Amino acid sequence: GKQRNGPIGTVKLTFLGRHTRFENYAGPTGF
Repeated sequence: GKQRNGPIGTVKLTFLGRHTRFENYAGPTGF
């Protein structure tokens, strides 16, 4: 929950997206 409350969350999502499928991570999350 704290990941979406700040720039750190965006960086984490971007970093994860580069290593894994961003669609798979953002899909169920609704981001």
